[in-house]
This record gives sequence, C-alpha cells and structure tokens, in this order.
Amino acid sequence: MLDALLALMAPYETELKIVAAGTILLGSAVVSYLSYRRRWLTGQAALTACGLSVGLYLTGGLRLVVLLLTFFIGSTLLTHYRQKDKDQIEADVHEKKGPRDTFQVIANGGPALLMGILTAATGQTAFLVGSAAALAASNADTWASELGVLSRHQPVFILSRRPVAKGLSGGVTRLGTLAALSGGVFIALVYGLLHGGDTASGLPLVSDMAVIALAGLIGSTVDSVLGETVQARYASARPGHLTEKSSEQGRANSLQHGLKWLNNDWVNLLSSTIAALAAAGLIALSTY
Repeated sequence: MLDALLALMAPYETELKIVAAGTILLGSAVVSYLSYRRRWLTGQAALTACGLSVGLYLTGGLRLVVLLLTFFIGSTLLTHYRQKDKDQIEADVHEKKGPRDTFQVIANGGPALLMGILTAATGQTAFLVGSAAALAASNADTWASELGVLSRHQPVFILSRRPVAKGLSGGVTRLGTLAALSGGVFIALVYGLLHGGDTASGLPLVSDMAVIALAGLIGSTVDSVLGETVQARYASARPGHLTEKSSEQGRANSLQHGLKWLNNDWVNLLSSTIAALAAAGLIALSTY
C-alpha cells in the first residue's frame, strides 16, 4: 500500500518538496514569531532562526529541523528555570542578558547548517550525523551552563582546577558535567526516535546515537577549555572580580586574559563546530 502510494507520488517529487519547504518556512515563521513575542529572541534573531530552519530542511531534511526545535525549545525553557536565582549569580559576569540575538542563534545553530551544507555538497552521510552532533553539543553546553551554575559546590577551571566564580566560562562542576552529558544524550535519543530503524550513516542506529551523545560531551568540554584558556575576561567594576563584560556603566573594562574578540558566542560556535567535525570523522572512519 505504501509502496503504491509512493509510486503514485513520484512524478510530483519536485512539487512536493516545494510544498514541504513552504510548510517548514510557515511553521518556522510561526515559532520564530511566538519566540519574538515572548522575548526569547530579538526580531532579527527570529528571522535568522526561521532562515536556519529552512536551510537545515533543504540540506539535511525534516529530522534536522525537529532536532533544532528540540534544542531551541528545551534550552529556552531551561534558561527560564530558576531565572531569578541565576540572575543574582550571573548579573556581574555575563555580557548578554535578555532575548537571544542573531549571533547567539548562529553560534548555536550555524555549525549544524554547515554540516548540512557539506552533506548536500559531498553526499557524505557522515556530515549528516555531524549536523545532529552539532546540535547535541549546543544542547549539552546550554544544559551545563543553565544547571551547573545552580550547583552548591564551588566551580573550578577545567584544566588548572583553580576555583572560579560561578557563571564564568571555563568553570565546571559535577552537576554541570552531568547536565552536559544528559543534554547530549537527550538529542541522541530524539535522533533515534526520529530515525527508527533507518540511520543516516548506514551504521547501526545505536552507533550513530553513541557518537552524537559523545559529541555533546566533547563540545561542552571544548567550550570549557576555550573558556579557561583563550576567552576574554575583564577586570570588573567590582574590585577583585572578573567578568565577561567588555564594558560596564558606559566604561570599558580592562582585558585581563584571553583574546579580546573571543567572547562566549565565538566559543560556542567553535566548540560546536569542533564537536560536529569530530563526530563526522568518527562516522567516516567507522564506515571506511
């Protein structure tokens, strides 16, 4: 029955793809608009998110769009979990507060689109798994940041193990590490549900899922390493404290560590891209 239906629809494949793309565009526009109205995204960020969804559909298919929505909705809800408590902790540390802006959307979803483009350009399905892995890395880092800051234990830098202020990039806790692992596993589970018995790479489904979950942890780890070693940190307006804010109260802060241009958004972009490439490489080696 299904084979007969597919055969009947085959001559209209191009038209069906156009209709599907239009449906994705409409659905993405609705979600983006609602996110803008709820002040989860700025206006430009909402447009960017809409374009990102369509790009993922055209290069990697509907499943990637579902994974993107899973990451976005889940991470946004988690951001608002105990928001007042987190605001008190992070008020003097984080550079950006409020709705996500365009670069934050690109930093979290751009690596997935890059992998989708590489999939379309090369035909290598390893990049398709890499696209899911990029979203797993973004999800893992978000979960680690949003839950780790609530830990009752003092965070330490991931490499030097020196104590660090809560909310400052590069710091890790057991709760944050567990949250990062859970965030990657969550995206891997959704990937598995979306694919059923069918996999993108040709490997057993559990292999794809394991690589995606591992990529989430890799991305979060790389994020912490970059946060400690090269991300910009400034002397805060509060004496003896460090911040990620380049300026406060209209006055520029003094750079104390790292590269001035390398803020948290760039670190997120780099770490997700590295995790995605690592996942694609593991899949390629396994199928070689």
